[in-house]
Amino acid sequence: PQEPTSIEAIEYIRNNTPENAVFAFTKPRILKLYAGRMSLRSNDFKGSDTQLAEKFKAGHVNYILTHTEMPDSLLNIYLEKNKEGLNKVWSNQKFGLYQIKND
Repeated sequence: PQEPTSIEAIEYIRNNTPENAVFAFTKPRILKLYAGRMSLRSNDFKGSDTQLAEKFKAGHVNYILTHTEMPDSLLNIYLEKNKEGLNKVWSNQKFGLYQIKND
């Protein structure tokens, strides 16, 4: 996370999300170490986008962080099918941050 885009993403998360927020991201340890946020691994799940949504709900995920160089086809399907339930709250050249809307 030494690249400017990574630093920018971590600083945004640290400064603009609740400390108890839970994220879905391909590298959860990075978010815990650098931003102090809990995270579920988003790219190790094998199943449908509906099952992924259930995993996010069970894990109390509030935000999804994406990265252009770490594509996840199932997550991309989830994002496309659930765009009405998401707010894109921030992005830069490599990262996108989506907040899951509360029901």
